[in-house]
Amino acid sequence: MVSAHTLVLSVAAFSGSQLCLAQDKPDPAKPIPAISPDARYDYQSEITFIFQHLFAFPSKYEGPNSLKSQSDTEISHSYTAYLGARLSKNVEVYLNPEMALGHGVGDAPGIAGYVNGDITGQFTEAQAPYIARAFVRIRIPVKSKDDKTSQTELVGRSLNIISGRVPAERLVIAIGKIPPTDTFDYSSYANNGRTQFMNSGLRNNLAWDYPGDARGYDW
Repeated sequence: MVSAHTLVLSVAAFSGSQLCLAQDKPDPAKPIPAISPDARYDYQSEITFIFQHLFAFPSKYEGPNSLKSQSDTEISHSYTAYLGARLSKNVEVYLNPEMALGHGVGDAPGIAGYVNGDITGQFTEAQAPYIARAFVRIRIPVKSKDDKTSQTELVGRSLNIISGRVPAERLVIAIGKIPPTDTFDYSSYANNGRTQFMNSGLRNNLAWDYPGDARGYDW
């Protein structure tokens, strides 16, 4: 029987800005340009620390692919920057540099669901900065024949989402390096190994073998 106690500390720091068109000392001969109500770019960051301890347990059979029966304590920490810019009304670009350090208990072998979903596959990857996401999002307005005007709705600020008004009916195309789980098989309660369930068996659909590298990202 495996007994594991886990303590999670998650710290997220968010910061953002809006492009200002006004000058510090405007020319009195020219009118001051109006500041756009929509943000032109956004930058946020997320830092996560996870502390885990596995208590020793009796094991009659143990091999190289088994969970080690001795006591194990691990600390992981990840750092992600969420950078985005709106190039035009319906075109945005995003870049997420990331670095993940540390390991989960047992380094994953012998456990059906990896206990630290924040660094899944970390034991096979170099602990160095990498690009998690790099993609372009294009929104194409869609309107019916009877609708002569394009309706819009307000989208709030979030990770990889710049606040502003977008077409209410739209076709969204994302091109670049982005994990399929950001869009498909999405759950509001079990989709993030940092702020929700850490065990990979409780995130997404394990029977869905989607394309991706060891960390789950892919072009």
